[in-house]
Amino acid sequence: MGLMPQREDGACIHLSKDNRCKIYDTRPDICKVHVMAERNKKTLNMTTIEYFKWSNSFCNQWIKEDNMNDSYLINIGNYDG
Repeated sequence: MGLMPQREDGACIHLSKDNRCKIYDTRPDICKVHVMAERNKKTLNMTTIEYFKWSNSFCNQWIKEDNMNDSYLINIGNYDG
């Protein structure tokens, strides 16, 4: 995909074996959903929760297209409260 450096399995090189970000405190803005939601929600006319669901649906699509393990999928239903 080319947005972030990847391992052989397609996951970000900064993702640990237990699916946690190893550079969480210094991760780039593109990985900070709250930051990106604030930057884009007015343009996209979405609430923060709507942006989270929309954004994470793309992540899940890429995970599936790259044939990555389903353990990387994001449970978007978690945002329903």
